[in-house]
Amino acid sequence: MKSSLSILHLNTEKTWRGGENQIKNLVSSPINEQYNLQHHLAVRADGELQQRLQDKCSLFSMNSSTPLMPYNLLKMVQFIKEHNISIIDAHSSKTHAMALGVKAMLPQLKLVVHRRVDYKPKNNPMSRYKYCSPHIDAYVAISDKIATILDQYGIDKAKIRTVRSAVDEEPYKFLEAEKEKRDLCKQLNLDPSLCLLGNASAFTHQKGHHTLIHSLRILEQKKLPFHCILAGNGFLLPEIKTLVGHLGLQHRVSFLGFIADVPKLLSGLDILAMPSNFEGLGTLILEGIYAQCAIVASRVGGIPEMISHGKRGFLSEKGNSREFAKFLEMMILDAGLRKDTNVKARAYVRKNFSLEQMVQGNIAVYRSIMDS
Repeated sequence: MKSSLSILHLNTEKTWRGGENQIKNLVSSPINEQYNLQHHLAVRADGELQQRLQDKCSLFSMNSSTPLMPYNLLKMVQFIKEHNISIIDAHSSKTHAMALGVKAMLPQLKLVVHRRVDYKPKNNPMSRYKYCSPHIDAYVAISDKIATILDQYGIDKAKIRTVRSAVDEEPYKFLEAEKEKRDLCKQLNLDPSLCLLGNASAFTHQKGHHTLIHSLRILEQKKLPFHCILAGNGFLLPEIKTLVGHLGLQHRVSFLGFIADVPKLLSGLDILAMPSNFEGLGTLILEGIYAQCAIVASRVGGIPEMISHGKRGFLSEKGNSREFAKFLEMMILDAGLRKDTNVKARAYVRKNFSLEQMVQGNIAVYRSIMDS
């Protein structure tokens, strides 16, 4: 067994999204025992990560309202010393800055920064200092697209490693898509012969709900047999509901709000519709693939690394509701096409986006910077 290695993961998010799920998958994996890894978390006291992982590893709880204050940094330094931590892994832009502050006080620490978004950092002196700092030992990009962006920004290419995010397929192995669809139709009083499409994501500009709703209007005009189911909350939810009403689509769209059982919902859908405006990778697509959904998404970020257009799903240009509607129509009218693209997509993601690969990839980064 390799020598023990302790890592502190930094996260200041209150809610639960893709990045938080990746931290959970990483610290909970049984693979860690093979490499004698010990994981610790520095999180918001009122955050979802603390609530869900408090029994998985030791926690440093930060003041919820001011996580970046010097008091928290000083207490974190004490926590690091007490737990003999060798690596800090910053999982967001805010924690990136926090980690640099901690390393200034403990220069022997190794610093990893996870980058999960597919847009360039700002080009001002402060951002350049932060992102090109010589004190960062490695960047983990969750897609090749992000790795390319970091390289183009001027970050030392030798420090950039691509470790793709992954999701756990296990919950989907115990769900029967046909049964889940029947249950969903019964719950919403829908005709089970309809093609069900939708997604489960936060109502933010990132997820492209406006594009989706305008696409539905086109499908409605063609009188296609579909119903759209949208789960999630977010600041744009009232605006999207208003748009649905304005376009006369109330009978075509159901809003479920927050749901805890995402696998059950996705397994009841025929099509995962995800017209994102930007996406580091888009792990909901991996969930949808395991749920046996056909995929219609936008050609942004790391999505094309999962979905080969016309083979494993269909990709439109972002914001193009007509093109998105065209691909939805193809899927709605052809159950064979839905099944064929999903079978190919599942085979591909099992081979290239497995949970084991994600965990092993991160461990390889940790071990490499300790050996350098």
